[in-house]
Amino acid sequence: MYNGKLTPLGSVKSLVEDADFLLHIGPIPSDSNTGGWSQTFNEDRIILHPEYVTIGGKKHVGINFVPIFKKLVAALNKEPKCLSNGTTTNGVPNGTNGLSTTNGTNNASKSLAGPLEQHNFWKQFTPFLKPNDIIIAEVGSAQYGTLDLVLPLGSVFFTQLYYSCIGFTVGALLGALVARREQGTDGRVILFIGDGSLHMTVQEISTIIRQGFKPTIVLINNAGYTIERVIHGPVQHYNDISETWDYQAMLHFFGAPKSSKSYAARTYEELAEVLVDGEFNNNREIQLLEVFMDKFDSPWALTEQVNIMQGKSVPELLEWDRETGRRRKVLDQKMFDTKFALMESLSNRHIAGRRDVLEVPS
Repeated sequence: MYNGKLTPLGSVKSLVEDADFLLHIGPIPSDSNTGGWSQTFNEDRIILHPEYVTIGGKKHVGINFVPIFKKLVAALNKEPKCLSNGTTTNGVPNGTNGLSTTNGTNNASKSLAGPLEQHNFWKQFTPFLKPNDIIIAEVGSAQYGTLDLVLPLGSVFFTQLYYSCIGFTVGALLGALVARREQGTDGRVILFIGDGSLHMTVQEISTIIRQGFKPTIVLINNAGYTIERVIHGPVQHYNDISETWDYQAMLHFFGAPKSSKSYAARTYEELAEVLVDGEFNNNREIQLLEVFMDKFDSPWALTEQVNIMQGKSVPELLEWDRETGRRRKVLDQKMFDTKFALMESLSNRHIAGRRDVLEVPS
């Protein structure tokens, strides 16, 4: 996925930014789906939007792109072509070995040990994924962490970077399962969700079980709204949730059959054992994998997103304060104490060399 400076694969970033021609379909830009407004496009790109079409920098309002898109798809299906540089039609090099990432890591699974942390956790799922899987990523840590996944051909990825409505994916999971059943298509449906988001819409798991669906739910247990801790208020109580929920009992509480299983992993060794487990891979029943991570740990893309936006907004706010004579109150007096906890996580250490810590004076 191309997301400006937050694009995980350097090969994808180069293909988009160096392309001679770009067809941009249905863009609704925001800071979160443009890498903090860091996307670099060919200015001559063609934009197909529900309310307008832009060609050569000129916007034509009132032209719906749907008829154009239908003709384009029909033409491509009639005469499919591959690019001449050894890539598939989606622009990603054939195979996944050696794909370099902009955050200085490789997507190949490594032999890791010790407690789970965001920086390497997500890449461990790439070998687990199969063709025709539907992968759904919740708003927050899961949304940014799954950007590190290399998806197999035929898989489908859903997330919501524009509106970012936390909790939407439990209902979306139900919708995807219903669609799979009605269309008669095979493949697993996998949800990645954080505990904070799950608390918003957890009751839909009861509907999923009542309808006999069998998804895989990967639950990140990190004691609250980590994305909000990174943005503002690391230790504020409004970013905490109840930690007394027993997620290992959740499926059976909502009526799942006794044959369904819930797994837990606190370390890479435990995670690796689950991901190669034949029963877990076959997914014949609804199942839960609960993984534990530090509440101050965040994926590299999320941390960098916040850094980019703060780098733009904080100087502007301070300048505005100087012009108006306003003194800005720091709402979280412990923020700068806890920033060191944030910086010490492995997810953030790798970008520490180019991270600007912007301190707002009290």
